[in-house]
Amino acid sequence: MKTLKLLCTAIVIAGFATVAWGGYVSGVRVNGVDVGQTSSGDGWNFDDSHRINLKGSGKTYVITGADTGKRNIRVKIETDCTVVISNLTLGVREDYCNALWLDASKSSLTGTVLFYGVNYLSSRWGAAGIGVKKGQTLNLLGMQATAELHATGGKSG
Repeated sequence: MKTLKLLCTAIVIAGFATVAWGGYVSGVRVNGVDVGQTSSGDGWNFDDSHRINLKGSGKTYVITGADTGKRNIRVKIETDCTVVISNLTLGVREDYCNALWLDASKSSLTGTVLFYGVNYLSSRWGAAGIGVKKGQTLNLLGMQATAELHATGGKSG
């Protein structure tokens, strides 16, 4: 009986360590890498608030997959770059958080989002599905005749 208790304790500790180090499958990938498996890549990082921060000027990022509010994954474009989304679903359940937003410290920023397949970006109270800071520009371009981009916000968003 004591051996069984020790074994269970070890499993709980190992499970906690795995989650603390980000070793889960999020379902959302940046340039082919699941953001739950690593915290950064070339010009991007995934922070503790479950935000993908795109920081590499002039870079192209390909984001795919689905997170329907399980982790509140969202994307922040912080520099002039191109973002390709393909069959992406982000359902943010936290108030005042855009699923995708263009926001940087410099006053003028231009981001481009190319979309393929069917994409859903949704936010809750006080946030739009796609947010753009005043003075910045976001270009949205469907790359296929059948490409769809559905962006919804909550009340006051």
